[in-house]
Amino acid sequence: RLESMGLHVSDGAHLDWEALAKASADEGDEELIRNLRSLSEIGAFFRERHHEADVLSHGRRWGHLEILEHVGRGSYADVYRARDTQLNRAVALKLVRVAPGVQERLPSIGLEGERLARVRHPHLVVIHGAAVHEGALGLWMEFVEGVTLQDLVSRQGPLGAREAVLLGTDLCGALAALHGTGLMHRDVKAQNVMREKGGRTVLMDLGAGADLDPAARAGGEDVSGTPLYMAPEVL
Repeated sequence: RLESMGLHVSDGAHLDWEALAKASADEGDEELIRNLRSLSEIGAFFRERHHEADVLSHGRRWGHLEILEHVGRGSYADVYRARDTQLNRAVALKLVRVAPGVQERLPSIGLEGERLARVRHPHLVVIHGAAVHEGALGLWMEFVEGVTLQDLVSRQGPLGAREAVLLGTDLCGALAALHGTGLMHRDVKAQNVMREKGGRTVLMDLGAGADLDPAARAGGEDVSGTPLYMAPEVL
């Protein structure tokens, strides 16, 4: 359990520290829990300081999209609620920060985004488009109002067997649709699954998607995703 918590801290994942402190009171792990929480807060502080200069301000334009607010961030991208000024609708804009040495791959990543935009499935987030502006790759998609599966389980506890099977079936259908276009997701985890208001399950975050055929991938074989959730053969 402690090893799992440590991995979550290194991944920057959310943890309910108050609940963990209560659960560990009888196990003699209070000090270790406090230390892990301190590491988590230090990591969050430095991530915030590292990214705050990159966050786009309200009202700024990125292409034809007007930034409304910053709603989240991951290891490689920031997510904004934005307004599509051409169609006057709310969208979610994911801006991928490109590491040195990957700049030359932006055009091919953009083409991958265009392929993702053609995938349609009720449980797969709808991608509207992809483009490169100011040295960053942007994917804009439907704005899904709801909570992540991780947050849902953290608050309510494990899903019942029937609900888990139904949710799993929804996600398998979304992945089958993705695979049907020759693409794979590569980062399926609870943080990337949304429960929309009304109950719809939505598989999100296709930024790590890649061609199923290794020969078709720019740069050959590469590894992408979250280590804690990767398949053993990938590691």
